[in-house]
Amino acid sequence: MFSFQDTDHPVSEPLEYETFGHPLDNSLYYNYIQLSHGDGYVNSISLRLFNEWKGNASLYIFIIPSYSDNTISYRYAINPLRNTTEWQTIKIPSYALTVSLGYLLAIGMQESSGSGINQIYAVKSSTGISAMNINENTTVFMTISDHTTGVAFSYTAIYNSRRIFY
Repeated sequence: MFSFQDTDHPVSEPLEYETFGHPLDNSLYYNYIQLSHGDGYVNSISLRLFNEWKGNASLYIFIIPSYSDNTISYRYAINPLRNTTEWQTIKIPSYALTVSLGYLLAIGMQESSGSGINQIYAVKSSTGISAMNINENTTVFMTISDHTTGVAFSYTAIYNSRRIFY
């Protein structure tokens, strides 16, 4: 089991996987419980794909201010490992992906992979939020609150020289 936790206390219970994945094409997902606790930068992203990665499209990390009306303020492209459905961690260069107090990180794609098979594991969670029809020009999106599932995604951020796990 994988758990989200910081250096002082657990943020949530260990993940319980569903038997399906959320499709990533033209969509984004986030777990509201992973709200940023300060100003800093993302050090790494951890995720678990439901299927092996197909196609040449990038996976994106979206920065979303929680106080906004579902606005994407920044996007950062990453390339997941292709031949695995196990947890993988992708390192982010220092200060390349900054995050501020009250911001959320979402994961998804702003295009179609062409295969429709790229998916991320769904997990039992009451804090999962999603949005569809995301493309490179999307700045404002409509959310869908699932109330039963989230995504197998976490991140590590550095705040004041302290590493926090979400």
